[in-house]
Amino acid sequence: MFKKITILIALMLIFAGCGSDKLVGDWKVWRSGVFGDGRELYIVHIEKSDNGTYLLTQERQYYSHEGSRDSNKKGQVLTRGILGDEVLNAKEAISGDPRRMRLGGMQLFGDEKYGPPRPKWTGIPLKIAQRYKRGGTKYKQIWQLNKENLPLKDGKLIFNNMYYEKTDKAGIDKEMANYKEQLKKLVGKEITREVSNVDGKLKAVITKVTIIENGKEEVFE
Repeated sequence: MFKKITILIALMLIFAGCGSDKLVGDWKVWRSGVFGDGRELYIVHIEKSDNGTYLLTQERQYYSHEGSRDSNKKGQVLTRGILGDEVLNAKEAISGDPRRMRLGGMQLFGDEKYGPPRPKWTGIPLKIAQRYKRGGTKYKQIWQLNKENLPLKDGKLIFNNMYYEKTDKAGIDKEMANYKEQLKKLVGKEITREVSNVDGKLKAVITKVTIIENGKEEVFE
């Protein structure tokens, strides 16, 4: 009788999930972007192989700050940097054209319409338009590790000196949805930005955020 009860309890634990492997599944951690721009969600997928080792694959999901590179757009002025944002009110906020300044009184292209030798900020806050694009990378490399190389501490996985939390597809989708909401709330945020050929860090406000996802653009103002 005692033996039957022991077997029954063991079966109940297994069906309740207590006997499942805690390592198998999806794990997540937020990290700074590759170039220090924004955040990226790193995900580790763990499966158990037939020989008892664990197979790991990695991926990352993010909204990358695209900036604006359309230098041919008429009248477009960008903030300084590789990922320059568009200044929507450049004519009001900056005296002269920062794209074409005069050096020491010499006029570029022989054209005098570009104002004083050095463009200046008028004191009107810059109106900034930012662009973000949903992206992701799935790494083809598969790690094969033993259990002792995948320690758990307080329910978190320690991998590559990072603490990963257990998750699933729904949890990953929720994380990215929350991140998108944070980007939408950037509208109205006060910041400082630099513009080429204009001295100082200028007061600015983000007035437009464009989010690109699955080839479609959503604009928030």
